[in-house]
Amino acid sequence: MPLKIMREITEWSGFQRQPNHVDLMDGDRAYAYVPWGKGKPFYFRTFQRLDKRGRRFEEVQRNRWRFDLNLRIEAERPAQPKGQTWRVSGSNGNEYVVSESNGVWTCSCPGHGFRGRCRHVDELRASVQPQV
Repeated sequence: MPLKIMREITEWSGFQRQPNHVDLMDGDRAYAYVPWGKGKPFYFRTFQRLDKRGRRFEEVQRNRWRFDLNLRIEAERPAQPKGQTWRVSGSNGNEYVVSESNGVWTCSCPGHGFRGRCRHVDELRASVQPQV
């Protein structure tokens, strides 16, 4: 998956006003960001998982922040999810990968990336019998 420049457009309410940054991302992995969308990019030593639950982002085509879009990121990706994996079908016919490792369940669907849970994990967890 190629790196994308994503600007956060979440509208925060109340006293919990949060800064909306511009991030260089691959899925839920952030490699760099520009605080408040101003200044120079700050690059992480290793990618940071970005929790997208309750947040909104839009892709930006113009690289006015001068992010290095040629970062080498392939070596950082695991070849396979750890633990047990299952392939499941989504409601629109898409195929997703659900994995469980040491009691932590994940799914490759957009809903799990946004909310941190999804029906694929819930249904599969309920159907899998614990091994004694």
